[in-house]
Amino acid sequence: MPKPLPSPAVRTLERNDWFAGLPAALKADLLASAEVRHTGTGEWIYGTGDAPRGVFALLSGAALVYVALPRGDDVLVNVAVPGLVFGHAARLGRGPRLATVVSARPSALLHLPEAALERVGRAHPELWEALTQLLYEQYGQLLTQFAWHLAQPARARIAGRLLQIADVERTPAAATLSQAQLAELVGVTRKTVNGVLSELARAGIVSSGHGRVEILDLDALGRLARGEPD
Repeated sequence: MPKPLPSPAVRTLERNDWFAGLPAALKADLLASAEVRHTGTGEWIYGTGDAPRGVFALLSGAALVYVALPRGDDVLVNVAVPGLVFGHAARLGRGPRLATVVSARPSALLHLPEAALERVGRAHPELWEALTQLLYEQYGQLLTQFAWHLAQPARARIAGRLLQIADVERTPAAATLSQAQLAELVGVTRKTVNGVLSELARAGIVSSGHGRVEILDLDALGRLARGEPD
C-alpha cells in the first residue's frame, strides 16, 4: 500500500487546474494508488518507443522533454515543471511513448502504474474522459506555442518561454536551464538568447547565470511576451 502523500506534494498537484477540477473521490483514489519516485540529474523517466507504464505528475524539480527527428536527432521541445501531468498520451492512444523525458535535476514524481490506473479506471470510469480532456487541452497549448513561434519575434518568444517554465512559487521566480537549452526550445541561436537576456538584465527584468534565469520583474516580462510596447 503506497504511503499517503505529504501535504506539499498534494498542494503542488492542486496547482494543476485539471487535477484540481477532478471529483473529490477520484482525486482521493488516484492519490491513494500512486507512488512517489525520485530521480537524479540526467536519469530517464521514459524513452521514445517505450511501452506505456503509467501516468506521471512532477512534484518537484524539472524534466526535459525530447522528440526524435526522423534522422535520429533528439530535439528539446519542452521543460516539465512541478504540477505537470504527463505520460497519458501513449496510454490513451494504445501506442508506444512519443517522447523521451529526462530529469533536468533531482526531482520527485508521482507515478500511477498501469495496474493502478486500470483499477482506478474501473472504480471511476470518468477517469478516461478526464484524461482525454487533459490531452485535448495540452494539444491546444501545443498549437498555441507553434503559432506563437511562427508569429512572434525572438524577444517575445524567449520571454514567453521563460514565463511558461519558471517556478513562480519561488522568490524571485526562476527558470533552471542553460542558454543553449533555451535557444533550442525557442528555435534561435545561443547568441540570440545571450543578447536578449543581456538586454533584459540591463533593464532589471531578469538576472542570468550558471544555468539559471531569475525573473526579477514578472509583469515586465509578461508585457514582452505579449508583444506590448515597453
